[in-house]
Amino acid sequence: MAGGGIDLFQAQPPSGPVTLPSLANVPAEVLRYALTAREQDRAWVLIEQLASPATLDALDALSSSKLETLFNGWGKASGIQIGELIRLGLIIRDHSESLEADLINAGLRLRHCPSDDFNWRDLMIFIRFLPVTSALFSEMFPDQAGWTREALLMADQVDALRILAWQKTKDGLKGRNAPDPIPRPGVTPPQRAGSKTKAAPLSEVRARDARRHATTPAERKQELNDVFGSG
Repeated sequence: MAGGGIDLFQAQPPSGPVTLPSLANVPAEVLRYALTAREQDRAWVLIEQLASPATLDALDALSSSKLETLFNGWGKASGIQIGELIRLGLIIRDHSESLEADLINAGLRLRHCPSDDFNWRDLMIFIRFLPVTSALFSEMFPDQAGWTREALLMADQVDALRILAWQKTKDGLKGRNAPDPIPRPGVTPPQRAGSKTKAAPLSEVRARDARRHATTPAERKQELNDVFGSG
């Protein structure tokens, strides 16, 4: 098996034996069905499709803390947590064509997942380490797309050369009309001194502030990994 190293996860809580299949090989149609449920119900809908009546009875008798411990063990043994699997399903649902393009470029096919040679854990790892030049990254984070470390360094160099050239001009000697930096993630052009601005409605200011704090460059940089956090 490529990813999660189990076929069955077995546990013996006081409520009775629990047997569950590996999350790394959940059938695609079962995952798609779980995604049709409300967000807060998806994990349990998935479990209900995978567990036997006896296992469901044993799970129902467990406390929340014991359930959490058991499910964490299930995910660890499978190589992918149930929350990670659900979020993976959402990416497939919402960005299937761009993901398929990246997989095809790597000699893989989405329709072959899950299989013995390419399961859900394998796909999760594939997505987690996609470069900023990938089709999926470009679709999910268009403002970051293509900005490799090399491209960012080159933009820094161009900005520095522009400043050096500007410093030799009349404007540069008087400290005015400095060149704007190349637009890129994390760099905001400075507001020119003395520029007249029209006050925006308070609701618009609050909305902009919320968006800015919700999508800082550092957050966007890590968002692909955050998609696969435990949960």
